[in-house]
Amino acid sequence: FAIYQHMLEDFLADSTYFEQHPAHVSYSLLCTSMGNQVLKEYLIKREKRGIDLVPAYDRIIMIGSDAACNSFEAGKGFHNITEMTGSVSILVNRKDGPLSMSQYMNMTNRLGKEGPTNIEKLPKNIRVYDITGLISWEDLPAMGHDYLLRNSAIRDSLLFSELQFQESQKRKSE
Repeated sequence: FAIYQHMLEDFLADSTYFEQHPAHVSYSLLCTSMGNQVLKEYLIKREKRGIDLVPAYDRIIMIGSDAACNSFEAGKGFHNITEMTGSVSILVNRKDGPLSMSQYMNMTNRLGKEGPTNIEKLPKNIRVYDITGLISWEDLPAMGHDYLLRNSAIRDSLLFSELQFQESQKRKSE
């Protein structure tokens, strides 16, 4: 992830390219399951090395996050994530079987199952969506964890909200 992030930051800093091409480029990052943990560890290591975050994404979407619920608290990894994105969407599924097992193994609640702690203290550009009601019987054979692949209602609502988000960003830039 670090190599990709570095390449993206270099690309976004290339003023020569953007002088010759349209500047309206939108990047979103979708993290599922353990990918959220990878992102969190990356942010922690970057902060320890004193490397500032660069606003590279319009939106970061966290689905089935296996990161701890307190990950948005100071020093826990995601506390400064808004420095690299315009908004963060956290999808919570209280029926997620693998995250239940992860909670048991890690002895702490998981972000994708319980949502973040101290939700009232989160910045306004971090939004939490409880999608538990959208989980269907068809999602349960995989223990309710691969709903992004199996559940068209969730995929469609995610795509629709992304299109709405991009449209609102266009209006802001005009």
